[in-house]
Amino acid sequence: MNLGRPESFIETTKLVIVGAGIAGLGAALTLEKCNFKDYILIEAQSEIGGRICSIPWNDGWIEHGAQFLHGRGSTLGKFAEEKGFLSDDEVAEGEGLYLREDGTEMDHELVREVDDIVKNIMEDCEKYATNNEIEYLDVEENIGKVLKTRFCKYLTMTNDPLSIRNAKEELFDWNVRFLAIDNACNSLNELSVKSWGKFKAVSGPEHNIFKSRYGSMVESIAGELIQENIRLNSPVKKIEWNEQVNSHDSKTILVTLQNNKQILANCIIVTCSLGVLKETHNKLFSPILPVRLRGAIESMGFGMINKVFLDFDEPWWEPGTKGFQFLWRTETDNCTNNQDKNKLPLWTRDLTGFDVLPGHRSVLLGWIGRKGARIIESLSEQQIIRDCSDLFKYFLKRNEVPEARKCLRSRWSSNEFIRGGYSHITKKCDVIGVSPATLAEPIWGMVSSHQKDERLPILMLAGEATHENYYSTTHGAYDTGVKQAQTFLQYHVTK
Repeated sequence: MNLGRPESFIETTKLVIVGAGIAGLGAALTLEKCNFKDYILIEAQSEIGGRICSIPWNDGWIEHGAQFLHGRGSTLGKFAEEKGFLSDDEVAEGEGLYLREDGTEMDHELVREVDDIVKNIMEDCEKYATNNEIEYLDVEENIGKVLKTRFCKYLTMTNDPLSIRNAKEELFDWNVRFLAIDNACNSLNELSVKSWGKFKAVSGPEHNIFKSRYGSMVESIAGELIQENIRLNSPVKKIEWNEQVNSHDSKTILVTLQNNKQILANCIIVTCSLGVLKETHNKLFSPILPVRLRGAIESMGFGMINKVFLDFDEPWWEPGTKGFQFLWRTETDNCTNNQDKNKLPLWTRDLTGFDVLPGHRSVLLGWIGRKGARIIESLSEQQIIRDCSDLFKYFLKRNEVPEARKCLRSRWSSNEFIRGGYSHITKKCDVIGVSPATLAEPIWGMVSSHQKDERLPILMLAGEATHENYYSTTHGAYDTGVKQAQTFLQYHVTK
């Protein structure tokens, strides 16, 4: 490793943590709890938190990034509960009126029936991850194909009148859009059936929200860290590493920042998103990462979802309304030649609908995935307001629906330090035999001595995409930061 400048110009530390999202903060807090202070936490952006991003809105806050803490039984969930951050309110997604294109509301019994069928199919796919003895052709397929094939069998079995069949197909299409958003993928055909059951839920309510804001938890963790160890506005340009370690105190990591400042360290934990790794890993690391790690980075999926917040002066909907879900006619329904529908922009087809935002009586929150999530990043928020107004008028058949007073939409793919939403396990992972756990495998250095050779972890990845069971979640990201920090302490400090 050629430093290229006198050592006096280079800062030294024992451990560098790249990224002050929840994984990096979890790693740093773990070090602090063990009274280890010789670390530097580097963050490319001007604020900590990563994909946790609370924004002031009217008299409260809205969540630009992560919306929910899933379950309370995780380490992060218990931390948030002990600190009193979590609200007791019960919330859910995809509730309210299911609206059809003719302006009528879908029968709630049909909504529940199709929802149950889809859930049963997805739960049935979970068995493959825990039982390798199962011999069934579905295990080699993708989630999209299995879901569609089994739903078609269900429709054949029920043999409903055409009007009921069309209604069920509309609801199935809504569930497909919802699952694409939930899994941050462009298509359910990308998702692995074999690995579907790897994801595990933790105990407690599925959709926990915060009394004030998600950011309160981030600030609480950061408040327990040495502030001088946190470096904001410090994008990393290059990470040089050397697996040949002369001694336990050898500095085998050289980090060069965009401003050309350099840091020498014994070990590094890199917590940047999988989206950033996909875009930069071949030029960020020198030498390039081992084949297995590169394969996992390139094979794991990392898709895009975005949010649209619509703020009205007053609610124009009936009291007690929880949301509006949009049901589009399917290809099998020939009644699709509609001028008003054809005027709607294509991105609106990738919305599932809008939920009334808890704590904000006149704010609607819409989730959007697939191609639509990318399209809205290039639109003005005023254009989005107009498009959404037309969308509501089309489904409600009411021209008096007002335009929103203001709008906010997220642009996570355009953020060069995030590049999307979160991860999923693809069919390609099955083919080459990798999973989120592969990304968590440390790169080891070898310390040679007269007595024996020893291994030391010198480079580790952390973040939601590296958790085998909790990928795509904040509690999973936090756990990976904690785990990698514990690995560092075990080998570099306590030995």
